[in-house]
Amino acid sequence: MLNVAITGSLAAGKSQMLKYVASLGYPVLNCDDEVKKIMMLSDVTQELRVHFNCVVNDKVDRKLLSFIVFNDPEKLALLENIIYKYLRGKIDAFMLEDVGQDIKFIEIPLLFEKNQMNRYDKIVCIHADNSIRHTRFVARGGEVGYFDKIEKLHIDPNLKIKQSHFVILNNADEKSFYHNIDAVLSMLCKIV
Repeated sequence: MLNVAITGSLAAGKSQMLKYVASLGYPVLNCDDEVKKIMMLSDVTQELRVHFNCVVNDKVDRKLLSFIVFNDPEKLALLENIIYKYLRGKIDAFMLEDVGQDIKFIEIPLLFEKNQMNRYDKIVCIHADNSIRHTRFVARGGEVGYFDKIEKLHIDPNLKIKQSHFVILNNADEKSFYHNIDAVLSMLCKIV
């Protein structure tokens, strides 16, 4: 059984790869989706209300929370600590679950930033040029100013590339990207 981390910079194509491998029948865990679910837990909502005053009608105002944490590194660290204690449990359970497949994929954007590399059997880094990623981020509704703020939270993409087992470039069209993913899948299948 291989637990494979999918990581990379903002808007590089991590979620796109995860959706693609899921369509091929591989078990997947999307940490961004799990964080959204975690933020809806009553205990977490209460913590966020107390520490960030960002809960309206018992729902987390994600825009307000983003504004708060991207302008205060201490608040960001606090948010990550609150969320990660729940997220780690979700990841651990997924990694241990017997799903009848030899390979599982976990999309974990902050893999290197949280020093979690050793928890995974293999790491796939999705990479795209900065200008392409910026365009994608804005096209999917991201606020222009947040791209640079989020980028500053990530380590240099070249360091991610050097520490990954596989690197998939996503600067071209979807067909080329899927072809590159298929090549990595072929190599992973030979390992198990």
